[in-house]
Amino acid sequence: LAPRCQLVAQCDLAVAAAHAKFAVSGVNLGLFCSTPAVPLSRAISRKRFQLYPNVLEVLEKLRTRFPMAIVTDAQSAYACGELDHVGLTDYFHPIIVSGDYGYRKPDGRLFQKALEGMGAAPAETLFLGNDMHRDIYGAQQAGMKTLMFSSPQGDKSYAGVSPDFTITDYRELLPILGIAGI
Repeated sequence: LAPRCQLVAQCDLAVAAAHAKFAVSGVNLGLFCSTPAVPLSRAISRKRFQLYPNVLEVLEKLRTRFPMAIVTDAQSAYACGELDHVGLTDYFHPIIVSGDYGYRKPDGRLFQKALEGMGAAPAETLFLGNDMHRDIYGAQQAGMKTLMFSSPQGDKSYAGVSPDFTITDYRELLPILGIAGI
């Protein structure tokens, strides 16, 4: 990739919880549920959040080299606290939360908002995702290069779509971007 490459991460990729992400509530990050039990169960499940291995080390290497944004299917009331809880908010600007706009990935408007917020051109941007349809397809439709993070979350196939890169460990991102490893 070009040395000026911008970086957009799909936030589910950076945050993982033991087993199902919201096993307590049964509510996926991108779905809205107005039952009173949801806020309590989200708070309980947040205690189980943890970063995938090597995420912070990689982000530290990237933060001074590239603008980075997050595009997530979520509600701000939950996503902002969850991202802050695991220490990701200081690495990314903008943070695009689909619930603030009324449409979800793969809607290209979300990807465009991230590009505009970073002042980035799609062809110079790498989108990291863990869902072949929502993330990889959506980012490709917006003109971005794509990287699939292989994790237990997200759809692994979508008709006719394949990422430009696939990784299983965040450290593998560094050589793709032309940066010495950790």
